[in-house]
Amino acid sequence: MAIKIKILFFGLVAIFACGYLIEYAVEEINKKIDWEEVLVEEKGEDLDQGILVERVIDGDTIKLFDGNIVRYIGINAMEMNSKDNEKLEMAKKATERNKELVEGKKVVLEKDVSEFDKYGRLLRYVYINDQMVNEILLEEGLVQVSTYPPDVKYKELFLEIQRKAIEEKVGLWGLK
Repeated sequence: MAIKIKILFFGLVAIFACGYLIEYAVEEINKKIDWEEVLVEEKGEDLDQGILVERVIDGDTIKLFDGNIVRYIGINAMEMNSKDNEKLEMAKKATERNKELVEGKKVVLEKDVSEFDKYGRLLRYVYINDQMVNEILLEEGLVQVSTYPPDVKYKELFLEIQRKAIEEKVGLWGLK
């Protein structure tokens, strides 16, 4: 019986020691990680916060300084490798406008449902100065609505903005 009590006692001591070591390790890791850079800011939080954009990849994709690639939810820009000259020109305009809006600046990111797309890019709505970049690019006719469930939070809003751009023949909607 005494042996069983000793085994039980040392077992409990070992469990508590492991728990303490794990807690200590987590604290040390948290001290070394700058969570401000790791965490993605959600819309509605302090808009003075944000994450820095390293560069614009194209009209609907950016690279953050933390290394993450962000694909804008709900929109699609023309591709930079298009063979059609008008589409290529619109792709360049969308990319340039995206650069003007966000490159080298802090943006706030809003998640819908999905974390990543099939290419490993973060899927987000992107805000600069409390304005959604996705909306701005749609209003200017530089991109078109392209939604994929379950990420459809602003689908109706985006379709309405696009309808207006089409009516006014703005950007790509003014092409032949």
